[in-house]
Amino acid sequence: MIADAVVPVAGLGTRLRPLTRALPKELLPVARAPVIEHVVRELADAGIERVVLVTRRGKQAIVDHLDGLEDLPCDVMAVRQAEPRGLGDAIACARAALPDDVPFAVALGDTLVENGPQVMRRLIAAADDKHADVVIALEHVEGDEISRYGVAAPEGRVLSGNGAIPLRGLVEKPSPADAPSDLAIASRYVLPFSIFDALSRVQPGVGGELQLTDALQLLIDEGARAVGVPLREGEARHDVGSMESYTAAFLRYALIDPELGPVIREQLADG
Repeated sequence: MIADAVVPVAGLGTRLRPLTRALPKELLPVARAPVIEHVVRELADAGIERVVLVTRRGKQAIVDHLDGLEDLPCDVMAVRQAEPRGLGDAIACARAALPDDVPFAVALGDTLVENGPQVMRRLIAAADDKHADVVIALEHVEGDEISRYGVAAPEGRVLSGNGAIPLRGLVEKPSPADAPSDLAIASRYVLPFSIFDALSRVQPGVGGELQLTDALQLLIDEGARAVGVPLREGEARHDVGSMESYTAAFLRYALIDPELGPVIREQLADG
């Protein structure tokens, strides 16, 4: 059973200014809780026992908020990323906080997944069943949007009831014409400890940043077995990195709240 998870929360939040001038984007409210609380509770509900936040200066309030949650059923600690050098670098910063040679989960701290615990449980099951060394949540993305994501190159048939499909590779932010599929990485992973060695050997990629996708491709090239687990109906991903996507996430989570939803629907109908 996978017990550890890494949650990067060191992003600058520039696309959400002025909301993030003084408040980290991970603390912006989405219905009844801030983004980071949703993410950490998702992991805890999936069986994760320890969460390692990768943060930076100016984001101590994230740790303070989680410290104040007495009912949080997992341990939370934080490590620092000195500079924003990409997702791969953020993951690398967590190495010393994790047990050696043990796989771990990753959940991006600015992205929500509806019914997230069941998604993470499927990823963990795929890893525990030894279907793969690398397990990645995937979602279908249409049109030019594909160029914003890491994209999977699937190969072969579904391996199990988890819906896992084998992957022959990954490409970071391809043009729509060069994308190997319409399956984008959906912000949730289970990774082997060997990812840290791979991250130490790849060069900065797209945007001059250390890309996790490039390190995963290196592992695949060297024989690691990778699978993708597509999101199902009712498991929509919500990126809160822009004003539009944050607003959409807030409304969606408020509308599905059993108490807030009816009130909001009534107000919208009256408007």
